[in-house]
Amino acid sequence: MTTADDDFRYLFGRLETKIDAMDEKLDHTAEKLGRHEERILAVERDVRDLKVARTADQQQTTNGVSGMRIAVVSALIAAGFGGLFLLIQILTHAN
Repeated sequence: MTTADDDFRYLFGRLETKIDAMDEKLDHTAEKLGRHEERILAVERDVRDLKVARTADQQQTTNGVSGMRIAVVSALIAAGFGGLFLLIQILTHAN
């Protein structure tokens, strides 16, 4: 024969089992969230590194283009002076 005390113990045991199951689920969820946080931080680091690399590449490209422009302009000026010198030589030898 069951008594009220036995019923209370039974119900308390069931509640304790459910609370333990919920605690295990929360622990598992906390572990998953921790792993997700690590992944998110790694992705944020990667994105930051990629942005820095892209900025450096853009700066290097800009500097390279500027250097190329200077080289082309210098070559054109040198060719102009060379052409002018050649023209002067031709004109002075023609007379």
